[in-house]
Amino acid sequence: MKQFIEKVKQCHKTLKEARKKGNDADPGFIIKDTVVTVYIELIAFLNSVYLIKIVLDYVAAEVKFSDCVPAFAIIVGLNLFAIIVEAYRDNVMRTGHIHKLAKSISAGFYKKLIKMSYSEQFNSQTKDAAQFAYYNAAVAVFNSESIVSTYIGYLVVFIANIVTVIAYGSYMGFIILAVFFGITILLQKVAVKINKTEFDFAVKKNHLSRKFNYFRNAVFLNKQANQMLKAEDSLDYFLNRYEETLEEQKNNDVKMNHETFWLRMLKSRFFDLLYHVAYFAVFSFKLIVTGSLSIGSFWACYKACLLVFGSNVINYYGVMEQAARYVDQVNLFFLIDDEGSGRGTKKVDPDSFFEIVFEHVEFSYPGRARKVLKDINLTVKRGESIVILGENGAGKTTLLLLLYRLLKPTAGRILLNGIDIEEYDAQSYRNFINIQFQDFKLYPYPLAANIVLKNEYEEERTALKKCIDDVGLTKVVDRLESGMDTVVTRLFDPNGYVPSGGEASKIGFARQLINESGVFVFDEYDSNIDPISEEELNDRLLNMGKTRIIVSHRLSIAKDADRIYWIEKGKTVEVGTHKELCELGGKYAALYQQRKQLFLNEKVAI
Repeated sequence: MKQFIEKVKQCHKTLKEARKKGNDADPGFIIKDTVVTVYIELIAFLNSVYLIKIVLDYVAAEVKFSDCVPAFAIIVGLNLFAIIVEAYRDNVMRTGHIHKLAKSISAGFYKKLIKMSYSEQFNSQTKDAAQFAYYNAAVAVFNSESIVSTYIGYLVVFIANIVTVIAYGSYMGFIILAVFFGITILLQKVAVKINKTEFDFAVKKNHLSRKFNYFRNAVFLNKQANQMLKAEDSLDYFLNRYEETLEEQKNNDVKMNHETFWLRMLKSRFFDLLYHVAYFAVFSFKLIVTGSLSIGSFWACYKACLLVFGSNVINYYGVMEQAARYVDQVNLFFLIDDEGSGRGTKKVDPDSFFEIVFEHVEFSYPGRARKVLKDINLTVKRGESIVILGENGAGKTTLLLLLYRLLKPTAGRILLNGIDIEEYDAQSYRNFINIQFQDFKLYPYPLAANIVLKNEYEEERTALKKCIDDVGLTKVVDRLESGMDTVVTRLFDPNGYVPSGGEASKIGFARQLINESGVFVFDEYDSNIDPISEEELNDRLLNMGKTRIIVSHRLSIAKDADRIYWIEKGKTVEVGTHKELCELGGKYAALYQQRKQLFLNEKVAI
């Protein structure tokens, strides 16, 4: 009993916390919903118990039909009004509340994602927790609220039903209620087992849902993937993988139904049989043998007992425990530590002289022994242009992730003005590092909004025009029907502007220029652009008068850089200017000569 009480207390505490979220989204909802629910339940009680009793007694007493009309009219009227009120509650009040909950909780969901550390956000366990929270958080909070209104509504009718049974059934009513309470206790134990099994399978099924989302969004509805499906004739391969996932889901569903089959039979059939046998054995004797019970009272007792037996007041523990399970599972996501926990508070002054130093930096991804970076030493001073070169997989992008504090070195330090970057306020530091990753995104919103990433940009049109001109997009924008207000991509607008690879890179470049930052970082900015656009962008990068860190696999940008770092297998193997590295005769010099010769050969051939 002590464990049971502690369990109830814990469930109540969990649901109370969930209800706070509901109250934040829609204050007063529980009160309004409770009032309406109590009314609906009372009308149902009066209709199904008391008024029908009167009608049956009229029939038994052979009362004229005309004398029964008022009772029938009241029944019909109450039914119609209850239908209207219930429809209003379910389709207006509760639907509106669910949408408010979804809006409030989804905003908190996405904010939580951003607050998480980069490495934590994208591991498989977090993705599963995020998926469950995304699809179940609003429903879990709503259920915790509706339990209150439903419980109070049922409690009012529960008391009315017990009074009815005792009033018409006397001591027999006490007996039948005692039997029903005993049956209900057993029923609760069965219900809890069923609920736990269903919940465990729902959590497992959540992982499969992620797989289905992958097939839908990353394979069949993804533009690039769809091109490959057609070009490689690989549809059968992915359909087979999809069917394997379907088969796994089917097996899980069959297993769950197998494990709960007999429990469901007990709950829905056996206990129902016990209830009817017990009731009719007791009250049929009073009705038929002793004649001490009218047909109307017999019905009233029957219906009242049925409502007592099926009442959420008695079933409250099972309902509450299941609701608390979902809330607890949702909270697993929201309780993940934020990135800012234990971080520094120092502010970065982007206008002062600065120096960034990588000091013997190493990095390995969690759970992997291989070092992606090994003993990286690198220096960037204000106003310099730094180019980082290396083959694919050398660790160049990982180095930028460390610089931007999305990842943390497993050894060594990254210093800004002699201070570990972890001691700086994360937002202040990231505002100082203006980075454009290789796979940066363009969004299906106006071109101007894609650059400033703000809802309103009227006051920034002058700055926008300058950035657009600085990156060489003025002629393109002038050709667009709505200028910088033209929607980018055709995802939602069939008349949208679809930029070329070079134009997309320029939009990304403009996105950086609109912000005044200390360091501008470009990750493979030239990977999807043609040679002409590349030369144009290189010229703009080298003459922008800002501190630049440029990661590339091409050499054209490196010749005029202040310093070049050649990264190979996670190590800094060569450092110097273009002239110094050519004189060194190492990896950079060899590749430069190879590219130079290739260019000359192509020129001769032309």
